[in-house]
Amino acid sequence: MKIRQPKRMLALLICLLPMVAHADGLPVDLSAYRNYTHYNIKGLRFVLHDSISKDKAVARQCLRNWEYNFSRIERICPSVTASFKKNNYKIYLYHLPTSRGGMEFIRDNQHRWDKRVNAHVNKGIIIPRAYTYITKRYEEGGFVYLLHEMAHYRHVVMLGEVGGRYDNEIRRAYSNSLRNLRYKGTYARKNHLEYFAEISMAYLLKKHTVSVFPSGSYELYTWDRVGYNLCKRMWGADLAAYKPNATNYPKFNTPSYAAPNYTPQRQSGRTLQWKTGAGQQLRLDRLYVGLDANLVLKAFGRPDKVSWQYSTWTYQNLNVQNPLTGRQYRNVTFVVKNRKIQVASVH
Repeated sequence: MKIRQPKRMLALLICLLPMVAHADGLPVDLSAYRNYTHYNIKGLRFVLHDSISKDKAVARQCLRNWEYNFSRIERICPSVTASFKKNNYKIYLYHLPTSRGGMEFIRDNQHRWDKRVNAHVNKGIIIPRAYTYITKRYEEGGFVYLLHEMAHYRHVVMLGEVGGRYDNEIRRAYSNSLRNLRYKGTYARKNHLEYFAEISMAYLLKKHTVSVFPSGSYELYTWDRVGYNLCKRMWGADLAAYKPNATNYPKFNTPSYAAPNYTPQRQSGRTLQWKTGAGQQLRLDRLYVGLDANLVLKAFGRPDKVSWQYSTWTYQNLNVQNPLTGRQYRNVTFVVKNRKIQVASVH
């Protein structure tokens, strides 16, 4: 006998999916808060709680700061901010300095299943420590965190959150990232929603200091190509802060301490005649040992093979010779630990 689940139960499960994913996101219970003042600045709706609006000077300062942060995002992704305004999403500002956390994106009618908010808070971004983020120490973090929440808007509202083609792509990329050791212990590892928001921040910005990894577009391109390509599809190639074919691609420059008498002319590490064996300059199995791993990336580009289990990078089809034995080698493997080259072996 075939058992059918009631449609009501299916609908309930779908509604609960975002709640499960974000149940611990908001660091404070706002369900009892009811006194708000509404503002509209250039089509952007602000809702200020009494903790902000009761002090007019603080209110003006906060409005000026957060409108400026939003305008910075507007310059990066204007279609997303235009949609945010058109759909009447709001930015909720509070001054709750004892709150332990950052911000949270609130969905339409979230108060129906989320007891932390009431009907006064709907469709928007909650910023519990709005005044804290206007101080010089935290102002850049405020902008980057707001961009993170706008990435949630892009995902949930514009791309579709549950069951859609885009959401499934994001989930597959997130599952792939779980095998990437660089995401270990990062906020991006929490769930597919936070993964997309974190890699979006990286994709859209050259560099930021909010996340341990990925902290910029080039780093995302280098270490999570699946995530980079996902953002390329979800945001558009033009919005990438780093474009691999652009003029900002890192040029190879042989370190002076490695080969003091050698100055390459517009050559890359893949085309040089490398050496191995005692007493040789440009000795590939010794040259980079103990140095910053970024020097290898600048010289050779992205590795042909990466082993996250053993932290190794392998480059293939090189030209390496041992003049003492006459033996030729085609590959080199670097062992990377704490962002430094520990071992290099040619084979």
